[in-house]
Amino acid sequence: MNELKKFWPFDDSFYKTKVYISEDEKKQIKLFLDNFKHSRDPDQITTFEKINILNLPMLKDLKKQITDILDSLDLLLADNWAQQYKKGNEHSLHSHHGSVYSGALYVDQSRETQGTVFVHPAGDAVKISTSRFRYFFQPTFEPSVLILFPSYVTHFVKTEKEDNGRIVISFNTLESEKSIYNTNNNIITKGEEKYGRINNN
Repeated sequence: MNELKKFWPFDDSFYKTKVYISEDEKKQIKLFLDNFKHSRDPDQITTFEKINILNLPMLKDLKKQITDILDSLDLLLADNWAQQYKKGNEHSLHSHHGSVYSGALYVDQSRETQGTVFVHPAGDAVKISTSRFRYFFQPTFEPSVLILFPSYVTHFVKTEKEDNGRIVISFNTLESEKSIYNTNNNIITKGEEKYGRINNN
């Protein structure tokens, strides 16, 4: 029997890495959130649509680490925010419209904090005839771990069981000018150069 090679033909991988967050940075993020009074969500503390958290001078080193990672993928940092969960908080199923890749940087946790739950893009269709295919993906919540995922992938956060334990910095991205996927660089032509012209016959 010839070798059976496993592959995924689409360029929509997840990425995982660790970044360095100092204890002082963690304290500063927590202090900032504890005193933040302009959350758009009355039930949660979030800087979403209010402040790009990574633009704060105290997080310049952290921002540099993230932008270096994104640059290696030809991505630009777009809007970014911090969120702190109270006991009973959750985040309903959603995706990040208008972004290419999104990021979730786990900053701090309670004893029972869980990682983000990602849902297979095919939804319930993957469960119709078999249990072979993974429907959910839930990475372990590890402080300083950064998860990058295609922004179209829907995801949610289960109910937090302790006050102010779960702290996450999230962000969206755009294609950089040098990206072959940038629509300003003629995405059809560039895609054909990389993968070959699609045969519609």
